[in-house]
Amino acid sequence: MLILITGPDGSGSARGGGAGDIVQKANDAALLLLRRGHMPLVSSVLTRPIVARADEEGMADETRVSLAERLAAHCDACLRLGGASERADAETALFGQAGKPVYHDVNQVPEETG
Repeated sequence: MLILITGPDGSGSARGGGAGDIVQKANDAALLLLRRGHMPLVSSVLTRPIVARADEEGMADETRVSLAERLAAHCDACLRLGGASERADAETALFGQAGKPVYHDVNQVPEETG
């Protein structure tokens, strides 16, 4: 499965660690998913540079929403890492609305058998 990993992105005041810790947790989850036969995508790593560029034109919010919608349309499932994040909650909701699986722990994701 193509699985989007989302959670706190560290751009605000994240509880439980700084931005580096949060990215490390997402990367750790991505590696575990890869080892289970899936293709992981870390949302904030993919979208942050594009949104930063769009922000220079005052289009950050629109770009963030567009990217989230497109990622949700193309991915098969979502892994929502813990921690407060309105952005991650919105991304996760898109998967739920589409009837796609939302996992909250990497161990909930079944191994790919094919």
